[in-house]
Amino acid sequence: MFSTPRLLDALPDGALLQDFFRKLSPAGLAELLPDLSLGQAGRETHEAPPAWTELRGADRLGGLLGPAEVSRLGEGIARLARAALPPVLLYAFDDPWRGGERLRGAVSERFGAPYEILDDVWAFRVAAGATGWAPHRGTSLRLDRQAPEILNAWIAVSDAPVERACMWLVPLDDDPHAGDLEQISVEPALFRPCPLPAGDALVWNANTLHAGGTCAAGAAPRLSLTFTLLRSDHAREGDPLLGDGRVVAPEDDAWRRLELVARQLLVYGSRDGGQPDVSAELLMWARATISLGNQVRGPRP
Repeated sequence: MFSTPRLLDALPDGALLQDFFRKLSPAGLAELLPDLSLGQAGRETHEAPPAWTELRGADRLGGLLGPAEVSRLGEGIARLARAALPPVLLYAFDDPWRGGERLRGAVSERFGAPYEILDDVWAFRVAAGATGWAPHRGTSLRLDRQAPEILNAWIAVSDAPVERACMWLVPLDDDPHAGDLEQISVEPALFRPCPLPAGDALVWNANTLHAGGTCAAGAAPRLSLTFTLLRSDHAREGDPLLGDGRVVAPEDDAWRRLELVARQLLVYGSRDGGQPDVSAELLMWARATISLGNQVRGPRP
């Protein structure tokens, strides 16, 4: 539906956008990543019981993704990289969301309250010599310590030892700015490394200061996915913790997921001076995708 010529012709650089819309349509993405599921039922799922480990500053969920899932997602990120496309496009497919739903269920049981997944996601490929995102917090709004209203989750799609850009955290109990969460400048020695094997996840209070590590020269790229979860009692319009976010509905189709990807590109594509795999043309596609989606079926709820 987004390939409607009349709509595209009204946009600047219509020919370029038409090429992007063909390549990034569900059909184009399915051709690019044939091993991933796009609106298909019956794909096997990993159903091992979650194994939680309490760490200082976070909780570790072992075995969230099974070996076959890790392999498919890792190959998907590699194919996107070869096509000069960012790994966040994985979120157009079913596979990351299956892991996300499994995560949501495990988190809800762990913290004794139901949680929802927000449209706040990103996927990473940190190459040798590169560094993940600079120190930041998921939110500076003060959260409950026992059952945080917002949780950040980071899932390793490759092994992520210290030398391969693991996640680094400052536990809230060690954070000198825990009383002023707008502040993010701390002594580097306060950051603790959180190495993970592929398939495991880290979950932490979104007030926690965190940063991506550096991938050593000669190391294979570090691959990962992220999710943000909101406690269900705040998942209502007008709640300051929900803000402009949207709870992701399990029944969202591939086109709705592509709109979600487009929003993430506009939010995070220019972060830290610009993401290396997010081009100006891709940002143009993202703006057009959101604009055309609003015209075709109205603004998102």
